[in-house]
Amino acid sequence: MEDVLKHIDVYDPRFCVAVIAIIFNPFFWNVVARWEHRTRGLTRLFGGPYLACYCLGTLIILLNVYRSHSMTVAMKP
Repeated sequence: MEDVLKHIDVYDPRFCVAVIAIIFNPFFWNVVARWEHRTRGLTRLFGGPYLACYCLGTLIILLNVYRSHSMTVAMKP
C-alpha cells in the first residue's frame, strides 16, 4: 500500500478536482432526483416529464464526461 500512496500527491490541484468530481456526481444525482420526486420542479421548469428527464439525463452524462476527463488529467504524469 505504501508503494501506491507514494505515487499520489494529495496537494496536486488536478487530483483535488478529480476527487471533488467523483464525490459530487452521485451526490448531485441523488439530491436532484429526490427534489424532482418530491416537488416535480424540473417537470414544471421544462414543461413536461419527458423533456425534464432527457435534460437531467443529458446533464448527468455531461457530468460523467467531466469526471472522466478530470480523472484522466489527474493520472497523467
